[in-house]
Amino acid sequence: MEMERQNKKMQVWNLLAEKIRKLVEESVSNPEELQEIRIRTGQPLLIQMKGQERVLPDPVHPYLVTKEDIGETMGYICHYSLYAYENELKQGFITVEGGHRVGWQEK
Repeated sequence: MEMERQNKKMQVWNLLAEKIRKLVEESVSNPEELQEIRIRTGQPLLIQMKGQERVLPDPVHPYLVTKEDIGETMGYICHYSLYAYENELKQGFITVEGGHRVGWQEK
């Protein structure tokens, strides 16, 4: 059971850009409670746990997500082949290993 939880956590963590991954790891003591990670360029990094939204690392010193963070994360998600995921990208989400869904909106 513990191994399965660790695997699920790593499936999600390994999709995140390094800086974001580090902030999430440091801030989330119980990954099973994590419902959403919201990553938007130029906006604070947000997580949702137990139905409550939190700014990482804290509201006074939010981490502002960069274009590089988005690019690195999308590279991990699409295995550096956006073309291979073109149809899913058009739908607004990709289903990744473990059944996790990654969604986005274009401005």
